Parts: sequence; C-alpha cells; structure tokens
Amino acid sequence: MIECKLRPRPEFGTVLKSYKSNKKKLGRYHSSYFHDVSGYGKSKWIVLAEIDIIDKKDKITLENHQTLAKDCIEYLNQLPIKKRKTRKKQTPLYGNLELYRSYYREDKSGPHIMVMLITDQKKNKHFWGTGVAGGSRARKRKTKTTKTY
Repeated sequence: MIECKLRPRPEFGTVLKSYKSNKKKLGRYHSSYFHDVSGYGKSKWIVLAEIDIIDKKDKITLENHQTLAKDCIEYLNQLPIKKRKTRKKQTPLYGNLELYRSYYREDKSGPHIMVMLITDQKKNKHFWGTGVAGGSRARKRKTKTTKTY
C-alpha cells in the first residue's frame, strides 16, 4: 500500500476561468455510459479523480503509474478510524473503489495520476454531481384496450 490522496478540483475545471469558486471537491461523476462495466447505473458508477502520491520515495513514471494507482486505491479503501464506539456499520470514505483506467499526467504542480474509478455510491459528498441512472430499459407504454360488444 502506498500513502496517497485525491487532488482537490474546482467544479468546472478550466472551462470557465471567470467563475470564482473557493469550493473544491475531490472528483466528479462521469456522465457517459460504460457498457463494459456490469451493473453500471444500477449499483456501480464512474468517478474521475486525480491522485497525488504522498511518499516521495515512489516516483510516478509512465511505466509504473498502473501499479501505483492500484496500490493507492487499496489505501483509499481502508475504513476510517472510529472516533467513538457506535453500532453503525462503517464504510470507506469514498465508497468501495475499483480501478477502471489510469493515465499519467504532468502539470505545473508535478506528475500525478488521473484515474477513472468504479464506486458503489451513487452520491458522495466528496465528489461533484451524482451518478447517472443508466442501464435500465425504457418501459413500454400501456395502450387502452377497447371492448367490443
């Protein structure tokens, strides 16, 4: 396991530079449909996020970003430490995460990993937006039946 954190992002990214918002969250729900993810839109959703590695001994390179992303997700899936004894069942902070895809990125603040994560939470306070309801088929319209006498 590698100690890491999710990078805070503004709501609209770099699209609207005139939009001034101090509020930042750690990712965004993806609104496209992913047919290769079983249960997408019903029990699984995709989140876009950026990962920063805290351990400076592990350098992010183009060759090792996949393994670093897998180890980091294992770290993020750990249960938070209980503050007091409660009966409430504990869940991971961001839901149960799985790696879907990872990309190597580099910008002013240094190299980082951009990831597409599969989560089991449709809405999470740490991510922008909500998961889309996909995968359901449209219902057929009921037609009136006419009685003939």
